[in-house]
Amino acid sequence: MRPLRLELAAFGPYAEPQVIDFRALGERRLFLVHGPTGAGKTTLLDAICFALYGDPTGPDRDGKGFRSQFAGPALETTVSLDFQLGERVYRVTRQPEQERAKRVGRGTTVSPPSATLWERTGLEDPAAEGKVLATRVGNVTEAVVDLLGFRSEQFRQVIVLPQGRFRDVLLAGSKEREDILRQLFDTGFYGRIEEALKERSRALRAAAERLRADRAALLRQEGLDDEAALDGRLQALVADKHGVDSSLTELQQQSSAAAQALERVRGEQARFDKAQRAQRALADLRERAADVDADRQRLGAARRAAGLGDLAAQLATRRQAAADSSELLEDLRNRCARASQRLERATAALGAEQARAPEREALGKRVADLARALPLAQELAALMERESTEAAAEQVAAEGVAAALRAAAGARAQAEALRKARESGSAALLAADLRPGAPCPVCGSTEHPRPAAGGGEIPSPEALAAADETIAVEEAALEEHRHASQRAAAALSDLRARIDTLRRQLTGLVEPSPGNLQEIPRLAEEAARQGAALQDALDRAVAEQQAARDESARLEAALESAVKQADAARLALQAIEKEWAQRLERAGFADERAWRSAALDEAEMERIQAATDDFQQRLAAAEGMAADASAEVAGRTPPDVDAAEAAAAAAAHAHGRAAEQRGQLASRIESLERLHAQLGEIGREYAATEQRFGVFGSIARVAAGDNLHRISLQRFVLASRLDDVLAAASRRLHAMTRGRYLLRRNTETADRRAAGGLELLVEDAYTANSRPVATLSGGESFQAALSLALGLSEVVQAYSGGISLDTIFIDEGFGSLDTEALDLAIDTLMDLQQSGRLVGVISHVPELRERIDVRLEVVAGTSGSRAAFRLP
Repeated sequence: MRPLRLELAAFGPYAEPQVIDFRALGERRLFLVHGPTGAGKTTLLDAICFALYGDPTGPDRDGKGFRSQFAGPALETTVSLDFQLGERVYRVTRQPEQERAKRVGRGTTVSPPSATLWERTGLEDPAAEGKVLATRVGNVTEAVVDLLGFRSEQFRQVIVLPQGRFRDVLLAGSKEREDILRQLFDTGFYGRIEEALKERSRALRAAAERLRADRAALLRQEGLDDEAALDGRLQALVADKHGVDSSLTELQQQSSAAAQALERVRGEQARFDKAQRAQRALADLRERAADVDADRQRLGAARRAAGLGDLAAQLATRRQAAADSSELLEDLRNRCARASQRLERATAALGAEQARAPEREALGKRVADLARALPLAQELAALMERESTEAAAEQVAAEGVAAALRAAAGARAQAEALRKARESGSAALLAADLRPGAPCPVCGSTEHPRPAAGGGEIPSPEALAAADETIAVEEAALEEHRHASQRAAAALSDLRARIDTLRRQLTGLVEPSPGNLQEIPRLAEEAARQGAALQDALDRAVAEQQAARDESARLEAALESAVKQADAARLALQAIEKEWAQRLERAGFADERAWRSAALDEAEMERIQAATDDFQQRLAAAEGMAADASAEVAGRTPPDVDAAEAAAAAAAHAHGRAAEQRGQLASRIESLERLHAQLGEIGREYAATEQRFGVFGSIARVAAGDNLHRISLQRFVLASRLDDVLAAASRRLHAMTRGRYLLRRNTETADRRAAGGLELLVEDAYTANSRPVATLSGGESFQAALSLALGLSEVVQAYSGGISLDTIFIDEGFGSLDTEALDLAIDTLMDLQQSGRLVGVISHVPELRERIDVRLEVVAGTSGSRAAFRLP
């Protein structure tokens, strides 16, 4: 099993969704799961185990506490694992029982656990889940067990090596190590053998006790104390039986004589009875003679009919062949008619689809027009939106010109009024100086008919100059407004010209209304879809016509062949029917119905022949027997049978009473003899049971550990497994300690009262001696524990059916190793992953970060942990 992708949310310290893609490792096989204590390194292993089996990596980790305390109520706890087995890829997703926010309304609710298993071989999209293989928690777990080949505890033993578990095996006592190994190797079968032996031994002892009790009960039933009393009673009964036997002999002779006399009388009576029966039998047979003659005639007709059997079979065959040919011909004609109708329908449908060519061309032109119209429509829509803005701007500019015109006219009017006021005032001043007869200084006239009169203040030249300046300013502003209005009008005119141009360009392509412009993409898609649908309909019509034409041609050829076969069958039938009519006439049958009425099967003809032969034989025999029986009783008188029977019955009754007495004695003797035999059988069975108890009891004691080495059967098997583990572990420890240490099992028991056989020793090449593993230093203990863990993994794998294991996670501290020992341990792990196995080491030791550059970093935070691969 190789993990591909792990996704978890609201799980343990991981509040936010985390995705760990192991495929990012590429060809790298060794990586470090690194992070501070409590960040959630081991939780990643818990997530893998939970996804597969619904439980964590160890019995000391609570599976019900998976829910992250950092996660909000809206985020559900979920773990999903993609993994690979050989060429197949699977995904398993689980959710534990958890309290979550209600999807409708307020508050929370408790959702039950759920699980689903998919196969997703060949799928690259992570969102694609594939084919569902199992649902519901128990079904998914069983399916995973079937796929991987082992259950969760075995998975934890061979793929996930939990913290301290293998160190327990290294340093535990013999009894504790037995418990651990029994769990690892599941040797409960051998313990059950021990219990079975104990139970068999107890059963044999109980059987022997029951046999002894049965013997005593049988004797008590007869009122006997022992077998000697039984023998005495048997001898007395045998003596009584001899006395009865003597009188029984005489009564037997008397009864036999009476019985013989009765037999002679009955024999004489039997001859008279025989003669009567013979006459009655002969009369009965003679009454059946006419029926037998009719059977003889029927048998002759049946034999003539049987002579035509072969020809009748041929006729039936030919008739069936003709009928089959005719039926086939009719079927083919019907099928040809249907095929022709199908071809006509297909041709008509194709013609109808071909007639829609203008519609397809129109849709094609429609699609092309809409494609050309789309950019024009988009531009036109944009310009039409701008038109209102430009028109408003032009209106504002026009209003500005009008206002400027009004302002300029007002300024000119004001200046003109000032000018007129000054002119009036100046005339009044001149008129004041005029004198009658004196010439006017302006016109020189001496007459002054209408002199100007003064009417108010006369505007100053400065006021006139200011008014002229105002006029200049207003006229300049008016000019600017006119230019702005012209620009706005020109822009609006250009815009409207472009809009008109676009409208003309869209003319014939689409109606250039605002609603249609927005619908052009949908119209284009709809026209394309309709065109494709028309083309698909045409393609289907062409294919249907070709299929109908092919079917029609094939059926026409078959019909032609069937016509020939039907003609041949008809001619053959006519020939054999002619021969059949001739043979019927020669055989004496008027027609086929008469032949069928006469025909009988062979068994019936044999029966009739046998019956007629038997009748003839029985008739002859009956005639002979009747003659012989009549001759035997001719001139004789019938005997008195009743008197002879009464005499025989009296003699038999006397003999019966004596025989009954003898039978009672014999039955009693037989009963006691059976008791005697039964007691003998019980004695022999008791002896055999005692013998088997001795054998099974000894074996049960030895299997339970009552032996020289104080080793039970289960412990012996565990010792054998441990030897295999130590052999595998020693190879790695030998390399990690540069050839110094090997692990072996202590086969000597110092305390005969205690069970042994599972103690561990370490062989030290430096001293050439063995010593307890507890004497190793901390770093050496870790090296030995790691070697033992890898050895356990290999051996448990071997005893798990040879399952291919592609991944191993080692959750164990490396802090007790010095630099050289750490390098050797890493070299061992590198050797392990050279075989293609993915090796994950969980540790927060800084030195490992320097030696293993491929890391899965786990970072703890106040809102939860995060995990991601860091690749070189």
